[in-house]
Amino acid sequence: MSAVEAALGKIQLAIDRLGSSYPLHAGILSQWRIEPTTEVETMGIGYRDNRLTLVYSEEFVLAISLNDLTGVLHHEV
Repeated sequence: MSAVEAALGKIQLAIDRLGSSYPLHAGILSQWRIEPTTEVETMGIGYRDNRLTLVYSEEFVLAISLNDLTGVLHHEV
């Protein structure tokens, strides 16, 4: 499994966790495009090709705990 795949899997787990406490937030995140990038050092949101896009640094995602990642996603929503 590549780092990008591992990071995306971890993001999906964090979305699932967020959804258990904040279903609206998880619903919003499920509609976003999620893309790895080297343009940011952590995580951010933007608007690309008429869609909200969550961009992330795979190194950042893999370096923080699942609880912290869930908190970051909560912040991004």
